[in-house]
Amino acid sequence: LKHTKINVCCGATKSINNMIHIDDISSSDINNFKIDCVVFLTTFLQKMFERSPLKYSVTRYASSLSPLNMITKPDLCGSRFKHLCYHLNELKRLSTKECDKGIQEFKKIVQDVVPVKPEFKSFDKTKLRLDVFLIKTISLKDYPVVEKVCKMILCMNHGQASVERGFSVNKSILQYNMEEKSLVSQRL
Repeated sequence: LKHTKINVCCGATKSINNMIHIDDISSSDINNFKIDCVVFLTTFLQKMFERSPLKYSVTRYASSLSPLNMITKPDLCGSRFKHLCYHLNELKRLSTKECDKGIQEFKKIVQDVVPVKPEFKSFDKTKLRLDVFLIKTISLKDYPVVEKVCKMILCMNHGQASVERGFSVNKSILQYNMEEKSLVSQRL
């Protein structure tokens, strides 16, 4: 990324132009500012990628289960699902026989089921969970290995969510108990 390609926001551009107009800044200062912007942007994106789940191959391979990708990029989905099965096989979560059968089942889904189901084009991830959509739309019971893979991938542990929910419940109880008319506050 070249510093000459950096385009700063309207406010920064206006401030720079005002400073140029009153001879308070030189062109080398502007170049240094843009170089600093490049350094910041590069560092920020590197840190973001370090903490992103996208650095894990399983996350990229799981995109094969996206209904929109199944419609628009069926070959890519097939390849990613194959890699997902291989990865699960390496982890001893799928046998080699299941791996091969799952790849064939997924290929059949993408070729035969997806094109005839209009629900795939209108899938909205904000309104419907992916696992529910796949179970209802594809009838995953007919594809046991794909169902097994979906359960493994879509039911991953999300860290300390249950503990965090507990803290939220405790906080709301504490707030209620600290109100003037609550039984606890009247004892004090």
